[in-house]
Amino acid sequence: MGSASDDLVLKSKLVQQAYTNQCEAVTGDGGVTTTTCGRTLSDDSVDLYVSDDESVTPSVLGWFNDLNVAAGGDIAASSGERAVRNFQIRGGLGFVNSVLPTTSTACSASSGGFGLAFCPLTGGSSCLQDGVFDLNNDGSFDASDLINGAIVAGTVFEGSAPTDAAFVGENRVTQLSDRSLSIVRTNTETSINTGRLSWRRLSND
Repeated sequence: MGSASDDLVLKSKLVQQAYTNQCEAVTGDGGVTTTTCGRTLSDDSVDLYVSDDESVTPSVLGWFNDLNVAAGGDIAASSGERAVRNFQIRGGLGFVNSVLPTTSTACSASSGGFGLAFCPLTGGSSCLQDGVFDLNNDGSFDASDLINGAIVAGTVFEGSAPTDAAFVGENRVTQLSDRSLSIVRTNTETSINTGRLSWRRLSND
């Protein structure tokens, strides 16, 4: 019978993944410049080794992400970010909304947060290569949804904290603390039907 500490996973046995804040300014045909901000995600290898030999101790037991993201572009650094909302898996991709803490000098009730995507198995971005968020809402996942040529793994909720998100089809809907809705189409369409597909009444006779 092992002690309670035997059930703890050491951080040294986990691979670290990390988000990076990025912004890109794009000038349109009319000469108007718009800035798009978001987050990219690392993709370090997570080699989960499984052996039937109980005497073999795996060197890697999983992954972690501290959410301690440095400032980038127009996005300020904010220590204390937490992924306290419900985690979701949709179309093989993981999603969660994070919340930024308020500061003692903040005028608003919330500092905002992020809508984050990741690969559930590795915590990285390898499964995001076809794109995740339809940033320009044109119905396609293509180069126009990239930031500085990179796949966007996180969207920004600026100034208002997100609640738990819900999926309506491929649209990820999040209510914010200012009572507005953030709706973004995600690349999670699947041809596989899930859930209850038919009913059959059973008789107790």
